[in-house]
Amino acid sequence: KKYEQSVLGSRGDMESKIDVTTKIKLKELETNMSKNKEVALKRLLDIVLDIKPELHENWKK
Repeated sequence: KKYEQSVLGSRGDMESKIDVTTKIKLKELETNMSKNKEVALKRLLDIVLDIKPELHENWKK
């Protein structure tokens, strides 16, 4: 048990490292989202609002 703790650390240490890493990654995701939000919305709206009427390939006269 003592050897395990010396090599792997305690559970509390691992949990705190995971929490810190998670918080850092979430902060990065929020930053990236706020940077790219406008561009992504503009591209989405451009795709949705660019209507080109075409006849379906199976349509026959």
